[in-house]
Amino acid sequence: MTNGSIDINEFVVRIRSLIRYTEKLKASNAELSNAISVKDDEIEQLKAKLSEQEEKYNALLTARMLDITDGNIETVRKQVNNLIRNVNQCITLLSDK
Repeated sequence: MTNGSIDINEFVVRIRSLIRYTEKLKASNAELSNAISVKDDEIEQLKAKLSEQEEKYNALLTARMLDITDGNIETVRKQVNNLIRNVNQCITLLSDK
């Protein structure tokens, strides 16, 4: 064989190696994309659960506040104002999205 045919054979071997490497990278990329998709779905589910739990917590706070029987109107006003601020903050956060 001549030196030129050895160079061509080496070139062909390297090209095939690059093709195999590219195929492995594509498979790895697809696998990672699927994992990201699964994690994104999981994050959305957890966000929904968190939102639900926050609503339940706020409802319990409101119920507790309404259950106050000590007659201290000023304390109740402060608590109501605090709840209003919290609601306004939530509205602001939601409107930013």
